[in-house]
Amino acid sequence: MGAKYPIVDFIVDLLDDDFKPMGMFFFAQVKSSAVADPDSERLSVTVELDDYNALAGMYLPTYLIGVDTVDDKVFIVAATEKLKSVPQRCPKDTTFLTMRFD
Repeated sequence: MGAKYPIVDFIVDLLDDDFKPMGMFFFAQVKSSAVADPDSERLSVTVELDDYNALAGMYLPTYLIGVDTVDDKVFIVAATEKLKSVPQRCPKDTTFLTMRFD
């Protein structure tokens, strides 16, 4: 989506089994990494704190998608709440995408 909408990379339209639009969609910001640790279940990507908060502040479903370009894996986490500061460590939970903020 580029410069017209710098926070969102894609509008993803959900399709049914017949590849017809379901009338549901979400916004996605995509980050890639070629330095993923093959022994880790997490992927680290760099995200600007202001950009993440702008994504999380939207009133529509928003996701941060990380792409491991070495192992061809994709990781996704919902951007559901704004962050006040850079986290000191990432919680161990069911999300597989960790974020590094600049």
